[in-house]
Amino acid sequence: HSTKAILKDDRTIPDTSEITYEFASGALMIFGMYEACGGRMIEGGEIELLGTEGNLVIDTNGYTISHSKPGQFQTRTGTDDPTTRTWPREDKNLRNTPTEGAANLIANFLDCIRTRKQPICDLETGHRSNTFSLLANIGEEVKERIEWDADKERITNITQANSLLHYEYRKPWKLG
Repeated sequence: HSTKAILKDDRTIPDTSEITYEFASGALMIFGMYEACGGRMIEGGEIELLGTEGNLVIDTNGYTISHSKPGQFQTRTGTDDPTTRTWPREDKNLRNTPTEGAANLIANFLDCIRTRKQPICDLETGHRSNTFSLLANIGEEVKERIEWDADKERITNITQANSLLHYEYRKPWKLG
């Protein structure tokens, strides 16, 4: 399910959007991007995972695990003190702020071109991560709920939407 702000401009990808992903397990993931409206930033991180028993906030520097707030009919015992861990830093050139994730990935990628080292984000992880945003954009384009076969990497309920999975590359680039 995908919704976006209605702006009259020439963009095909929205800068304000909220997407709900439903998984076969029944789990839901809600992704929100609020670039145009100054929406709420995740305090202390770039990614926030909220669960019924705990929350995880992740950024370039590390992560914080905290208890979730009890619901109306839940009781909780124990400490509510968050647990914070930092990532070991091999690359001292990474920017040390929670809002610089994309800049860090780009800088690391360019450095790996020079050094021939493996990047922080390998090709498979980047591909799988990008699938979520690609499917959101396709859902917004076709204005329907889409169903995805991750093994075949195909949309199963709207055949014509599969044409949006690929596009013509600029010359001289090609997929071969």
